[in-house]
Amino acid sequence: MRYRKSGSRARWIRLAIAIAFAAQAVTFYTHLPDDLLPGRLPVGIRDSATVSALGLMCLAGAYLSMALFVRSRTRYEELLRQSETFARTTVDALPAQIAIVDASGTIVSTNSSWRAMAKKSGVEPGLVNDGANYLAECDRAAARGCADAAAMGRAIRDILVGKQSDFTLEYPFQEGETREWYQVRVSRFPDDKNPCVCVAHENITARKLAEDRLENARQEAESANTAKSAFIANISHEIRTPMNAILGYADMLLEPDNSAEERLNCVKVIRRNGEHLLAIINDILDISKVEACRMSAEQIPCELPQLVADVVALTNPRATDKGLKFEVTFDEVIPKTVQTDPVRVKQVLVNLVGNAIKFTSAGAVRLHVSQEVSYFTQNIRFSVTDTGIGMTAAQLGKLFQPFTQADVSTTRKFGGTGLGLTISKRLAQILGGDIEVRSEEGAGSTFSFWINGGPREGVKLIRNLTQEQPSIPDLATTSKGREIRLDGTVLLVEDGEDNQHLLTAFLEHAGLKVSLAVNGEIAVKAALEGNFDLILMDMQMPVMDGYRATGELRKLGYTKPIVALTAHAMAEDRLKCMQAGCTEYMSKPVDRHKLLTTCAIYLPAAIVSPRPPEQEVEESAPAPTPVPVENPTTSEGASPLRSSMANDPRVGKVLEKFISRLPDRVSTIQNALDEGDLEALRQAVHNLKGAGSGYGFRPLSEQSAKAEDALRAEQSLDEIRREVDQLIGLIRRVEGYPAAIGVGSAVAAQDAA
Repeated sequence: MRYRKSGSRARWIRLAIAIAFAAQAVTFYTHLPDDLLPGRLPVGIRDSATVSALGLMCLAGAYLSMALFVRSRTRYEELLRQSETFARTTVDALPAQIAIVDASGTIVSTNSSWRAMAKKSGVEPGLVNDGANYLAECDRAAARGCADAAAMGRAIRDILVGKQSDFTLEYPFQEGETREWYQVRVSRFPDDKNPCVCVAHENITARKLAEDRLENARQEAESANTAKSAFIANISHEIRTPMNAILGYADMLLEPDNSAEERLNCVKVIRRNGEHLLAIINDILDISKVEACRMSAEQIPCELPQLVADVVALTNPRATDKGLKFEVTFDEVIPKTVQTDPVRVKQVLVNLVGNAIKFTSAGAVRLHVSQEVSYFTQNIRFSVTDTGIGMTAAQLGKLFQPFTQADVSTTRKFGGTGLGLTISKRLAQILGGDIEVRSEEGAGSTFSFWINGGPREGVKLIRNLTQEQPSIPDLATTSKGREIRLDGTVLLVEDGEDNQHLLTAFLEHAGLKVSLAVNGEIAVKAALEGNFDLILMDMQMPVMDGYRATGELRKLGYTKPIVALTAHAMAEDRLKCMQAGCTEYMSKPVDRHKLLTTCAIYLPAAIVSPRPPEQEVEESAPAPTPVPVENPTTSEGASPLRSSMANDPRVGKVLEKFISRLPDRVSTIQNALDEGDLEALRQAVHNLKGAGSGYGFRPLSEQSAKAEDALRAEQSLDEIRREVDQLIGLIRRVEGYPAAIGVGSAVAAQDAA
């Protein structure tokens, strides 16, 4: 270590030593013989002693100061060594591999991570440790074709000569089968006399993996978004197709020249497409429950042959219509009963068999049932084989992804939502099994679906079962194809006017006496005062909903059955209804047969043989005369707007009541518009939109929808007023409106009374 030659303490020490030497020289001078210095000055003994004493004092002071100086330097050097040790320990503790390189490229110092990495990499220590030339090693690597080493060597040289201040580079490092990523940073030390740089290599593999995962997640999210967009477009087509058929054949029912057979055919088409539309909605609900992990399965005993027979009954007609051979085979020995959820098993099998029939244009579809024994349990395997179009390996790879089908052409040609197989696979896993598929393009496919069939102990076995032995239900002879007659009184609690009319018609046609309540509060009072055999309770109503109303009745000791009616179809909704006190649960839309068979459980019932279709049609009301739909923007002088249901005697009274209230609706709309009460105006227009088409005034609903859209879009008041004025003008053109002015208030008062 180099000491400083300047400083106050050092100067004083040098001065004291100089004085001591001077005093010693004087003393020596006085003691020399006279013959050596013949002309010297005379010096007394006292003076000589004084000078000697002064020299000794200066020498002692210099010694003391030197001792203090040395002690201080020793302490300073110790602190410096401790600081260096601390700094080196800190640098050694860093995970980054650090080296100090001087102007010649020589490694001056390294930390322990650098040395450990060199040892781990198998590099000779002399090439990268202290004293090695790092720039030379970079040049050798660059000569071998390593572009990263070449870039690093250039950067170190540029930083040493001051052309750039720092440098950063990310590079991969392959060690066997392991691939890691590193980041090197090169920075200059602030020393102009002895330029050197710090080279730090840091392992960034974890960050790179996180970035890769993030990128994969982004790509998956984009793929999912694309798939869902395609699904929305596809599901829109799937929903519109049956809706077009329903609306089209409903219009055909209004044609007066149709024969009874044509009308019956229209009804069947509407019914069939309605069931198809409900199946699509059920698929969407099922996939939502699957995605939310809220799908569950029961474990109850059920007969395996009958379960297969039910699936055959549901799918065989479609195979027959396409001219396909449908075969069902069984292993030599199968169990008679299994522990599973029969509804979910049939749901999966109907989907798999239905797909096989859909994608097979000629040949056969085969369902084989087998048993696989495993210790104390058993698996039941269902194999569905077809001779259809088959699939490629790429199509198989995305087969069970939601919202997807084999390809776009499949969707266009065969239809479907792309949810069936996803739901089926998840259900199979919930049932303790899974689904596998083997397929060859152009040769057909085999889907294998297996479930956990429960314990084997005590289960009866069936040998050599054939397709003809299980009792396949004939759907044409079940109660669904017959007329159900009921006896009793029912309280229908429903706030929707359309549902009131529909459900009342179903129930009264079956022979029941029906009373209406429009909310839960009225229902509680009516139920306690009346003597009803059954209550049908809508669960979503104003004032008091069905949950509160049912709870109030049960608290007051009401014991008669209450059947919940709700548009919510999730399993938790059923549980919520049951917890509120309901006896049974039905989801909307309500199927007439299901409604009546449910009521029959709690009421006296008799199933009557069906009448001939011709007789049923002849006894029904005459078909209404179709009325052209006017343009809602026509002038005030246009012809009156007549309901398309005007000639239907079954709705004559309710139609007359609707028309009689139109002046009051106009007054409400006009007042809300004049007062600027946009919320009241929106509610009034919304109510008219829902009621117009129900009473045969489609132009009213269409113009109401335009006015409601203008309100929701918060357009200017002039735009809103223009749409509302057109709506009011259209209402005033309704046939019977002039006569209804002044009658509406009387009708309302009569209803209140």
